[in-house]
Amino acid sequence: MEAHSEREHSIWSPSSSGPNMECAGRIALIEHVAPKRSSSFAAAWGTAAHEVAEWCFKNNGEPESFPFSALDIDGFKIPIDDEVRETAGEFVSYVRQRLREYRDEIKCGEDGEASPSFFSERKYYGGKLGLPLPVAGTADGTLVFPAWELVEVIDLKGGEGVVVEAAGNRQARTYGTLAKSDGVAPAHYSLQNTIVQPRAPHTEGSVRSERLTADEQNAWAREFKAAVVRAKRALDEFDPTSAEWAQRHLKAGKHCKFCPVAGVCRAQADKALAIAQTRFEDLDRPASLPSPAALSPAEIGYVLSNEALLTQFLKDCKARAAELINKGERVASPDGEFKLFPKKGNRTWIGGKENIPALLAMETGLPRDAFLSAPAPLTPAAVEKTLKRKKIAADIVSAYIDRPVTGKELALVVNRAEEPAKATIELFADLG
Repeated sequence: MEAHSEREHSIWSPSSSGPNMECAGRIALIEHVAPKRSSSFAAAWGTAAHEVAEWCFKNNGEPESFPFSALDIDGFKIPIDDEVRETAGEFVSYVRQRLREYRDEIKCGEDGEASPSFFSERKYYGGKLGLPLPVAGTADGTLVFPAWELVEVIDLKGGEGVVVEAAGNRQARTYGTLAKSDGVAPAHYSLQNTIVQPRAPHTEGSVRSERLTADEQNAWAREFKAAVVRAKRALDEFDPTSAEWAQRHLKAGKHCKFCPVAGVCRAQADKALAIAQTRFEDLDRPASLPSPAALSPAEIGYVLSNEALLTQFLKDCKARAAELINKGERVASPDGEFKLFPKKGNRTWIGGKENIPALLAMETGLPRDAFLSAPAPLTPAAVEKTLKRKKIAADIVSAYIDRPVTGKELALVVNRAEEPAKATIELFADLG
């Protein structure tokens, strides 16, 4: 089974259709200047749920029977716990339920002209669409119902922080367009796009769908093709020094939230600064913001509705500052200079945690079980609390603890002080 994390992505993947259709220059920036993006634990967790689901389909099994207790994905070790299995299980159950519903209604067997088809993790290329850029992606699940004249594309979402809607979902619509182009279903079939998102609450439940007639789907496909043409034009005309290119091809908005080039995008910078109403005419003076008391209710609402954009912009500015400093460039403000300092990680047990309970038991006279949490040893903080309850000096623990450097963090060295102070650039942190 090919690992999900090892599958190649096209220049235009279905998951990027939303932002790409809004911002024609996004692909050009990504291709030329995007920094290499690392994975995250959340993304790796979602991949693990997909791996479990795919195994179930290929082996006609259940998530409870998945043979591995953990998976190594993009540098993260993901335990295959009940939550992973339940997330995959809801997707698997939905697919099997749909197949049962169809067979019960149509009274068809496994084979025959009216029999349904299911494709797990099928890659679509859309070569027959005649697009000027390579567009391809792997759909989690595709169902074809001949008697219903329906193709259904199902997308499993493992996230719990961002609720994904089915209505108007451009990623799902792209999968459907590519699937029909690749001949999975005839052009006159309707398209149903279904989102399965077990971990995020929604008024419609964890499974929700959108259905388009063939005419509606074809109309959307024309919009999609036009957007790909615009992206190709922006890529061909790309000029990182041209303000005219940026004005013509870049567009900032809600779609910028997860953009890998947000930190170098002129359109997003302009919009963020305009929203914040920051005055940068004189860089030798501190920037100023209007008092919220001077803003109208509509202006307050406008600022708050763009909190995500501003937060992401500030985060990207930090990342860009770190990049410049690492290259030897100076990043300064009227208050001082930003520098990188060692970032301390969480405290860990020295020499491995296996021997810690026995060592602490010898040191304190307490039973070994006092330092266990079925079966792993307690964290340093928990051990300190245990010792304090027993009225034993907690500094005993310090000899067994290390706090490793896990990276670097940005801090402002103010002009009037020698000690670094944390950079206070989250201007809108309290607006949430």
